[in-house]
Amino acid sequence: MELRGTLTDFSLEAILGLIRDGDKTGTLRLAVTTPLGVARQVDLSIVGGEIASVQCGSLRGLDALREAAICVEGSFEFPVDSILSPQDETVPIAMDVALATINEARGEMKSLGAVFPATNITFSHAVPAGDTVHISIEEFRLLAVTRDGMTLSDLIAANTAPTVDSMRIVRQLTERGLLVAGPAVAIVNQMTYAGIVSLAEYVGGQAGVDIFNQYFRPGTPVSEWARALPAFRSAFQNLVGAEKANEVIAGLREITG
Repeated sequence: MELRGTLTDFSLEAILGLIRDGDKTGTLRLAVTTPLGVARQVDLSIVGGEIASVQCGSLRGLDALREAAICVEGSFEFPVDSILSPQDETVPIAMDVALATINEARGEMKSLGAVFPATNITFSHAVPAGDTVHISIEEFRLLAVTRDGMTLSDLIAANTAPTVDSMRIVRQLTERGLLVAGPAVAIVNQMTYAGIVSLAEYVGGQAGVDIFNQYFRPGTPVSEWARALPAFRSAFQNLVGAEKANEVIAGLREITG
């Protein structure tokens, strides 16, 4: 028996049920996407209808299974007798434990999903009132990879914990005032910056680049570029004249609106 299909047609529980009832051995491979749009590859090694190991990137065992549980979009395949060697740190998972874990993870994801809007929210560090702040190891690990302006998907991708755990930690940190959620801010990326600075160099040479870099940097909000535009125009046209300066200004207008 070889199974192939999508999670739209078969739930993870149904797939595992078919494999268990058939007493099959092989590897169930899932190519799935989390509700936050993060792609995941999950491999479940099955021996005699029971789960021998689960792997999802750096996640193993029940953590990897919880990541698979929250994914409702993607495809699966189960080629019989094509089994992966389980990692040393993984242990077999009884099917009743697996099914309970799947149900628990989905319930937690539903609850957390109601707390955080999927889009248009970013997070920034904050310092709460009080002299002493105590944080857990898992909170510290997430704060260590957090950069101001990251979305929830960014945080999930950067953290090593399963999605539901990362979302729970984000909620804890926001409730404690260590993270602040706010509207998404448009940031000028490195590629966009490189394109405009090349234009500034073409028009004004190295002197033009030097002036440009006094006002604009990659990784900063578009709103900051918009505020710097009048001062840059004045300085740049003193170097190259108004007509040539307008070539660079036109490029900047496409970014700043």
